[in-house]
This record gives sequence, structure tokens and C-alpha cells, in this order.
Amino acid sequence: MKVVVAGAGNMGRHLAFDLSDRGHEVTLIEQETGPVARARQDLPEKVRVLLGDACEPPHILTALVEEAVSVGDIVRLLKLQRGKVTLVELTLQEGSAVAGRPMYELRLPLDSAIVAIVRAEHVVIPQPETVLAAGDEIMAIATPDVEEDLRRALE
Repeated sequence: MKVVVAGAGNMGRHLAFDLSDRGHEVTLIEQETGPVARARQDLPEKVRVLLGDACEPPHILTALVEEAVSVGDIVRLLKLQRGKVTLVELTLQEGSAVAGRPMYELRLPLDSAIVAIVRAEHVVIPQPETVLAAGDEIMAIATPDVEEDLRRALE
């Protein structure tokens, strides 16, 4: 299981070590450089240690993303309803057919919805008139069986 631990104090380091020792994929997030250095020294290499504020969603989402992907690939960020629904992210490619078009023109698959757009480090709550742009990070909720259809709809 993937686990994110907030804080690299004594308790956070102990918890990260114990969970890692039990076979979990552990990411430890700490906002102070001293505890980060100590955690990197004390913990096994398989524990990821990140410098950042664990209360900020981008750090948590980054910790949960499984691997680096190309622009246009869908990344599963979070499973909801026991995996029946997922929060996914996709970065809109240069030359995308939907770039420059308003949301109301999109033909998204059933069981999917765009819930947020990250543009130039700002969160945009999508409205029917919101125009998509290349480089937009699209956050959507979808059932796993329509994720590929969603990716194709946003190509």
C-alpha cells in the first residue's frame, strides 16, 4: 500500500520506518530542511523523503503519483468508492483538438467529469464557458473503464 507520512520528527520517522519495514511504499513529507536531512540519513533508501508542506494538496498528490508520465497520459491520483471511481490527471498536449474550445463543446464519456483545471499555478473551477488551453492540467473523476475514452476525448 502507498502511505504518505506528514512530518519527519521522531514519531514520523519511526512510523515511516515501521511501515516501510512491513512492505509498504512510504513517502515522508517534511517542510524543514534539518529533519529532512536526518530522515534521509536514518531511513532506508526505499522511503521517499520530500521537502514540502504536507498540508498542501500538490505535495500529497505528487507523493501519490506512481511514475513520471508524458504529456497526454492519464495519471491515477486517487481511488474512490473502493476503486470504482478514480481521480485522474491529464496535461493537455500542444496541438490538442480541444485546446481553444469551451467546455460546453466537449463530448466526454458518461461516468466522467472534469472537476478542476490547473493553469499557470492557479486552480480554475470549470464552467461551461471555460476555454481549455495547451498545458492545462485537467483533473477529472471517471470510472476506470472510461479513462481511455476520456484521454481520447481530450487529445
